[in-house]
Amino acid sequence: MSFSWLMMERVVHLGAGLVVGLWVARHLGPEQQGLLSYVLAYSVLATPLLTLGINAIVAREIVRHPEDEGRILGAAVGLRMVGALLSAVLCWGIALWLNPGNTTLAFYVALVNAAWAIGALRVVQFWFQAHYIPRNMTIAMMVVSLSFAMLRIGLILLNAPLGAFVYAAAGEIAVFGIAGLAAYLHTASAIRWRWHMPTARGLLRNSWMLAVSELPAVVYLKIDILMLAHTRTASEVGHYAAAARLSEAWYVLPIVFASAILPRLISLRDQDHGRYNQRLQEAYDLLACGAMLVAMTTTVLADDIISFLLGPAYAPSALILIIHIWAGVFMSMRALLAQWLIAEDLYVFSIVTQSCGALINIALNLILIPSLGGTGAAMATVVSYAVASFGALFLSRRTRPAGDMMVRALFWPLRIASVLRTLRRSL
Repeated sequence: MSFSWLMMERVVHLGAGLVVGLWVARHLGPEQQGLLSYVLAYSVLATPLLTLGINAIVAREIVRHPEDEGRILGAAVGLRMVGALLSAVLCWGIALWLNPGNTTLAFYVALVNAAWAIGALRVVQFWFQAHYIPRNMTIAMMVVSLSFAMLRIGLILLNAPLGAFVYAAAGEIAVFGIAGLAAYLHTASAIRWRWHMPTARGLLRNSWMLAVSELPAVVYLKIDILMLAHTRTASEVGHYAAAARLSEAWYVLPIVFASAILPRLISLRDQDHGRYNQRLQEAYDLLACGAMLVAMTTTVLADDIISFLLGPAYAPSALILIIHIWAGVFMSMRALLAQWLIAEDLYVFSIVTQSCGALINIALNLILIPSLGGTGAAMATVVSYAVASFGALFLSRRTRPAGDMMVRALFWPLRIASVLRTLRRSL
């Protein structure tokens, strides 16, 4: 039941965000959409500072020390508020340095990051997870997602300018935090949080490595937007951002699939290692098959998809989409690899492989973006995903078995029977 509520919230949030986000892109046009994407990219790149890696350990600490949950939540919220304010100042300075004289753009960047000071209240979601009672929290989050989707639709109908959508983005972040607090009060009846310095130090001691490990992942996500913005035009950023959003829209599916089969895999690993490896191979086959079918379909229909969803102004996005969609083949297998690394207690390799991919991504963007623009950024994304999720696995004997499975998965038509068998078993 807990999983169902969490999945429902994710589907509503991502679904509403995708549909309305595409409508917003069509309304703003490539240049203004490029500026909006640029502003929002800063808060993604600042994620390690915004969260301080605390998200991953709050629920665990509450489960281990339920008597201290007031101190844990108080320290977590306080630390994240400080992180948000530091992020706002830092990103404002960077944006002003990179865009001399453009104080409005720097203000927008600072505003979105500062909103996380209130959005930090959303850390209560981990209290709900620790107590296995996500219902009130997920309902609150879904209400906020749908409300701000309606607000954005209203702004489109009113022909609102770029600034209105920046304020909407900042407002949504803040209201998510307020809604989380309201759900907590409805469930827990009273706030018993308090700042406790030793608890805060303990959280940071346990989370700083997680914060560092988040950096390569966020580089993947948004560094291309910033590099495009400072070497090409805002319109090209808009074309690329729109194509990337469409390309990444289905990424939640392999993540959900991999998370769902993890308990079964761990159980099999302890009972029958041969069957464990067989099930892993079948899962990789299924993920590669699904991703390739999505990529091939999108490659054929890219022009029609862009024209229908975004209009003729985004015609250059079609070629970017055709290239970028193939990153999904490696990303989908990466979703299972992440679970395998956890099961095998090889988490450090996740940081290593992500770092390799991030460095290659930056290097290729520096080479390709000046001459090829968004098309070059898409190429860099595909290659860096392939390196981080596939190629880097062959650098160590301990991760090579996963790399071998991925090689076989890429030739899934030769094992179509196992693909169908896995699909039937997972339904």
